Amino acid sequence: MLSWIESFGTGTENDTMLRFTPSQHNAVDLTDANSSGLMQLLGGRRTRLSTLLNDSAVFTPAAKAAANIRAKIREMRDDRGIETGYMACGIASWTEHDASGGSTFTAPVMLIPVTLGTRSDSGDYDLQFTGPARLNPALARHMATVHGVVLSPDEFYAAGYVTARFDYQRTSALLQKTVSATSSDEEAQAEAPPETWSLSRCGTRSTSRHSPTSPTSATRRR
Repeated sequence: MLSWIESFGTGTENDTMLRFTPSQHNAVDLTDANSSGLMQLLGGRRTRLSTLLNDSAVFTPAAKAAANIRAKIREMRDDRGIETGYMACGIASWTEHDASGGSTFTAPVMLIPVTLGTRSDSGDYDLQFTGPARLNPALARHMATVHGVVLSPDEFYAAGYVTARFDYQRTSALLQKTVSATSSDEEAQAEAPPETWSLSRCGTRSTSRHSPTSPTSATRRR
């Protein structure tokens, strides 16, 4: 999922890194991206959007979204001096229950800073990573503060970069393993309404885009 992320605040109510809702205006879905193009991009090479999405029926709306994203990135850079263009790799979704009911969260797992360059001759865009992937800080903060689950940025970085090409599947697997381990420990000690977790593949909402795999899930109790 290529997206812009506007809020880096600590309040979960307005933190887009915990409650991310992709739309045709703020995200380009790379779920069904061409595999060779995706490997090129994850390897750090400049890649055309049309190389990733070579079906015109998919490329056309994606190009419009890319224009919106690029405009937002420039606006945030010029007005606030911050960079907000990221590729979100892996989306974790879960519901937390308390006395007042349930709250649903949808958070990118890993974030990769990315630029969008225009190709005026063709209406295409160039995607280029400008730094390495990092663990979503809002996700790490929320897990530690609310659930006592420690997510180590260094461990997630190491998992994603076993080779020079970023591997979102390994970081997603690490999150699943960490959550599952916590679930097993807490289920032996308490009985409470379960929190339902769903972890999706990189690049899609099913947040970061890619090979057709089924979402995995885990349940943990508070």
